[in-house]
Amino acid sequence: FANQNHGTIVHRVTLKNFEKIPQYDALFTTEKDIGLAVTHADCQAAIFYDPVHEVIAIAHAGWRGSSQNLYARVIDTMRREIGTQAHNLIVCISPSLGPDHAEFKNYRQELPQPFWAFQTKPNYFNFWAISKMQLLAAGVLERNIETIEVCTVCCKEDYFSHRRAKDPGRNATVVALKG
Repeated sequence: FANQNHGTIVHRVTLKNFEKIPQYDALFTTEKDIGLAVTHADCQAAIFYDPVHEVIAIAHAGWRGSSQNLYARVIDTMRREIGTQAHNLIVCISPSLGPDHAEFKNYRQELPQPFWAFQTKPNYFNFWAISKMQLLAAGVLERNIETIEVCTVCCKEDYFSHRRAKDPGRNATVVALKG
């Protein structure tokens, strides 16, 4: 599990370091049979897979991670360390906060101005569309992006939600390369 801090630091997990993972919001590996996991309760969990280099990554992105373009940092780190090319990536984004519940009353102070175009009604934003825009800008092909547009606030039987309950518990997303 990543020790998440709503930041943008990406960590490569190996067989030598997988037991001691400090503060990171994204993990990646080429190792087989190591599960990478993040927890979330309205934030997005994104799974990245590069079939060319057989590398996986997982990222936890709330509005702070999105504002700092965490997904582009994941892709750039994988490119520098493994040789991943964005156009080869397959990316899936988990159920998360939907546009009808993503209210930001202080958005002018909290969100970068390019996000303002994704306002669905006053003070509400479509982070599913924002993430897709960021992935496309980083070079991921549209056909390789899957966003599970299920709102964690709306689906109380299936998902925990911080916006719905202040101490809700957490959803977990896990990915591994089979050996």
